Amino acid sequence: RYEVRKDGRIIDLTVREFELLKYLSAQKGQVFSRETLLEKVWGYEYYGDTRVIDAHMKNIRKKIKEDYIKTIKGVGYVLEK
Repeated sequence: RYEVRKDGRIIDLTVREFELLKYLSAQKGQVFSRETLLEKVWGYEYYGDTRVIDAHMKNIRKKIKEDYIKTIKGVGYVLEK
């Protein structure tokens, strides 16, 4: 359904934000590099700046108002809860 709910309320995410969150949640506790996330979520070789992932993560965190996604400095991202 491409829905994320928190406390019964639908969180409005873009398709990329949803796909990133879905990918991380399917493998909780595993750390993924920006490059891996680009490959798995975008589905092709991305030739732009890998920092696009940072922008999407910032937006997801802002929208869900929780710190479920942790940044592992120099490595990537992990969904902890």
